[in-house]
Amino acid sequence: MRAAKHTTLYYCEQCMEPNILTALIGALGAIAAAIIGAAVGRSENWDRLFARDRFPKLSGTRWESSWLDLADGKMIPKVEVFTFTKQRRGRVYGYITMAQLPELKWEIEGDYNNRFLRLFWQPAADAQNKFFLDYGCYFFERQGLGSFHGYAVGFDLETNKIEIAEHQLRRLPG
Repeated sequence: MRAAKHTTLYYCEQCMEPNILTALIGALGAIAAAIIGAAVGRSENWDRLFARDRFPKLSGTRWESSWLDLADGKMIPKVEVFTFTKQRRGRVYGYITMAQLPELKWEIEGDYNNRFLRLFWQPAADAQNKFFLDYGCYFFERQGLGSFHGYAVGFDLETNKIEIAEHQLRRLPG
């Protein structure tokens, strides 16, 4: 009986050298880790609880958008203020106001991925003027110091046609 144990043990030692056994265990561990990592990587609950938020917060911030508008053959500087009220991951919400047109207010909604900010605007339900038509979109790229540069394309309520304008967007203090 003693010889049988020794023979079996001797046989296993020849089959499974320690280096081969270590490599096999390592390979199985790597496969298991890859499967678990893929499952966790696709889990929104995991992201919500443990992952670092990839998107800098825009909610609670105010930004000044400036551009030049052509009126009567002259370039007129224009300014509006973006107020971001809510952000869920890369989705942002807020509104736009202009000091020159206090009766108007626009809702904005869009996507932000830390480099590009894409927003759609439309008249806000709570604007004083309920009858203005002004719809469009912005596409901004974040610059090195945190400001944005981009374009707006939309229906202009003053000219009554679709227009394009180059915008600068910078964060306001506070």
